Amino acid sequence: MLERMRAHAQSWIAKALLGGIILSFALWGVADYFLSPKLRPVAEVDGKPISPREFALAYERQLALLREQLGGALTRADAAKLGLPRATLQALVDARLVQAEADALGLVVPDAIVAATVQASPSFQRNGRFDPARYQTVLRALGFARARDFEEMVRAQILAAHLRAALARSAIVREEEARARFFAENERRRLEGLLVAWDAIAVPQPSEDELKSWYEAHRERYRTPEKLVVSFIVLDPAAVAKEMQPAEAELRQAYAAHKQRYMVPEARRLWHWWMPAKTKAEREKALALARKIVARTKRGVPFAKATSAVSGRKAEDLGWMKRGELADRLEKIAFALTKGEVSEPIATDNGVHLFWLADVRPAHLRPFAEVKDEIAKELALARAREEVAARADELDDALGRADTLQEAAAELGLPVRTRTVAVDALARDPVLGAAAVRKALAGLAPGDPPPLVETDDGRVVALELQKRIPARPMDFAAAKEAARRDWLAHKREELARARANALLAALQKGAAEAKLAAQPGVARKTFPALTRAQAASKGLPEEAVQAAFAAPAGAWLSKPYRVADGFLLLRVAAVERPSEEEWQAEKARAMARVAQEEGAVRVARWLASLRRRHEVVIHEDALKQALR
Repeated sequence: MLERMRAHAQSWIAKALLGGIILSFALWGVADYFLSPKLRPVAEVDGKPISPREFALAYERQLALLREQLGGALTRADAAKLGLPRATLQALVDARLVQAEADALGLVVPDAIVAATVQASPSFQRNGRFDPARYQTVLRALGFARARDFEEMVRAQILAAHLRAALARSAIVREEEARARFFAENERRRLEGLLVAWDAIAVPQPSEDELKSWYEAHRERYRTPEKLVVSFIVLDPAAVAKEMQPAEAELRQAYAAHKQRYMVPEARRLWHWWMPAKTKAEREKALALARKIVARTKRGVPFAKATSAVSGRKAEDLGWMKRGELADRLEKIAFALTKGEVSEPIATDNGVHLFWLADVRPAHLRPFAEVKDEIAKELALARAREEVAARADELDDALGRADTLQEAAAELGLPVRTRTVAVDALARDPVLGAAAVRKALAGLAPGDPPPLVETDDGRVVALELQKRIPARPMDFAAAKEAARRDWLAHKREELARARANALLAALQKGAAEAKLAAQPGVARKTFPALTRAQAASKGLPEEAVQAAFAAPAGAWLSKPYRVADGFLLLRVAAVERPSEEEWQAEKARAMARVAQEEGAVRVARWLASLRRRHEVVIHEDALKQALR
């Protein structure tokens, strides 16, 4: 597990959750409005406590989020080794510090802005509109007793965001710095090499003794998966909707009230020709070709034929395009054309464009008969969701009165299903595999009160974890075939690495590359000129990319690198630096990007200064107690 987590250390997940950035828990941390005076706080900021409950709620949500991102396979011990408890506490402390700074500056967020922010969140919307019932359901799932508590947290987040944004915008960037970054990031290198492919390596079958030795050395790999025994109730709007059939009069009334929804917007059948051009010289050449194409079409030559004949680049049929599907400037020109007309040449940052309007399909209203079934399904589903929301409230109340899920279900006459599922197969389960359900299960223990969870598709699921069946070691007989696969893969990698090292040694002694490439199981590999970022996207390991951009042209890298299909030897065939024209074209964007990064650094320094200026006390014993 820890190896897997370390492999993700550079991912956005690790950076967001383990980097100690304030407000990383913005959607998951919960301010504690019910502080218990009997419990010692885990920390104090200027004498104001962060209670064990506040920390525990924030930590549980951080843990659930990380488990969700990693498919559920994360123990508390792993999280502790990764520093998640400390990162969560630091984020809570930083949030308090930012709030203190906002208070000192007299900054306030009006109620109207808080309300607008909450109502704009997709988490609280249904069919693109704020849904109060969904809002209450989601808040309950997140652990908020009152909507006001959540809204106060949102108010604090908005204040903090404004302070951070103001600091970030204050960053000043020197042109020399941005220029150096631009040239480093956009330097391109053409790489060539030799690949020793996995499938070219013949591996003998292991003996029984070899398999047993492998199994004994790697026993920790061979375990039965952890399993969960889960009882659950599902309230499904889609199932309820199937039982409903709105009357014809209701359907016609809905059609008349929402005719705009059934308007089909104007669509245009467009053909597009494009010539890439970044430098001034390239742009002038492309414009000249575009003008020739326009001239030929005016003499009656078909657009597709004219583009191919003049430029050698075929025009593309874009099909039926609606407004909003093209860049603003291109759309304005394309939708001003008359049928059969070719646009004037359009120069943009990436090249020169031409459009030809082949046909126009006017806007029109879809007839009632065509949309009748669609409206019926929408009305039935809307009513079903209301009914499910009402049933969910009843179930929530029943769960509060009952000791178990079975008792609550019996009171309301609802069916309960029980399922045993392996944790590594949870995501494939049609009910328990929903992201919100998996997140809830990750933090659930046998005997915990059953939570109500709303899934992305509107289902409401009540969960009761009956049992966790821990992973158990497999004996040799059960693990034998898995051990055989692992042994063969390990041996194949070992032999492929040895052969790649032998090839590299031969190249370094002057052996002809063509001769080595002719050997069985060895293939040439070539890559186009790539930037650092592009090289990484081609499946090259980060270590190989770093080495390739540090080596001089013509040099072989010092070792073979493991890639998806074998071991790769790489040589820097050529180095291409950006031109001054490219820098001038990108200078504004490059400076803005560096300013944004410098702004983030300023925010980090500001947080560090806040920690020095305020009194922050961490109670380690209380923190350990809260983690038990």
